[in-house]
Amino acid sequence: ANAMRKAWQQRNAADREAAEALATTLVTATIAVSARASGEGKLFGSVSVHDVVDAIKDQTGVELERKMVDLGDGITAVGAHSVTVRPHDDVQFPVTVEVTAA
Repeated sequence: ANAMRKAWQQRNAADREAAEALATTLVTATIAVSARASGEGKLFGSVSVHDVVDAIKDQTGVELERKMVDLGDGITAVGAHSVTVRPHDDVQFPVTVEVTAA
């Protein structure tokens, strides 16, 4: 049991370090997403987690799982939005997503 606990702690520490390195990369980045919008800036629909994850991968090369990204109340308008990314239980950081009209 002690060996299993020690192995888990080592894996957890390595995963936390990887998540912190990911945070330093993504916190400074602004992710651009384009979507169809009305003249007033309201989107026809919304920007989904899948759209954000794909944009992050295309623009930074970082692959995230969809469950790591939290859009809060959702993105339904053109402009800058803060999205929370949680790659590890102990690591959470904001990423700026800039939505433009297509």
